[in-house]
Amino acid sequence: MASPLWSRRAVRDLIRKECGIRLPVRTVGNSLKRWGDTAKRPRRQAKEQDPEEVHEWLAETYLLIEAQAEPAEGEICWGDETGVAADEHSHVGSARAGEAATMHVPDSHIRLNLSAAISNEGTLRFMTYKGTIEAALVIVFLGRLLRSTPRKVFRIGDRLKAHEAAKVDNWVEAPQERIAVYYLPRRAPERNPQE
Repeated sequence: MASPLWSRRAVRDLIRKECGIRLPVRTVGNSLKRWGDTAKRPRRQAKEQDPEEVHEWLAETYLLIEAQAEPAEGEICWGDETGVAADEHSHVGSARAGEAATMHVPDSHIRLNLSAAISNEGTLRFMTYKGTIEAALVIVFLGRLLRSTPRKVFRIGDRLKAHEAAKVDNWVEAPQERIAVYYLPRRAPERNPQE
């Protein structure tokens, strides 16, 4: 079961408000750690997500995909895209007291995008590209995906406009014996292991 995310500062402020006790943030952090809490990166969930649609997808659609993939000895692949930049950083770092923290940035701000698919068995296939993903690039990636395996591919991805384009649907229809494309519920990226 998911727990609400509380920062140490928020807990400190709650203690001050409810109990009238002023505690340093570090003391709050140490107490939380002693009580079994650990630092976590919160999972994001869209407010507009329809829990019923997600439940139905998990209980029906995904089971149908598995049922089709098993007799065909197919490969279920989860797909997504991401962008990377050479000048990205974690926004947090350290430097000696009194010295400024600096980061050298490449001259041209090198940016690249990645389309990838990871199978249930852990096989990763990817393609890099520049610019925005469009239907033509989705087709190129799906073609490469098919060339990389003799098995039938059951690709699951998000509902990006480029993925659902008519051009992609028409391409998928042609080699249907080798590929089937399915979409996750709307606004449910946490269901995609690729995320």
